[in-house]
Amino acid sequence: MITLHKFIPAWDLPDLSTVCVKVETHLRMLGLEFRGVVTAARKAREKKCPYIACRRPCQGRGGKQRQPDAVL
Repeated sequence: MITLHKFIPAWDLPDLSTVCVKVETHLRMLGLEFRGVVTAARKAREKKCPYIACRRPCQGRGGKQRQPDAVL
C-alpha cells in the first residue's frame, strides 16, 4: 500500500499543493491503491512535503533502489 503524505485541504481543493493534486491524479489514473495522510512538513523525514511512503523498496531514477520512504 502506498501512503501519500500531504498538506491539508482548503478552499474546495483536495490539497493546498498542486504537486499533491497531480500525484493523487496520477496514482488514480494508474489504478494504484493508495491512501492520503495529512502531515506537517516539519515532521517529515526530510522536512519536505508531499512525500510517498511505501512498505517495499521503491524504484528510483536510473533503476537504482531507494529507501522505502521516497521524497517527491
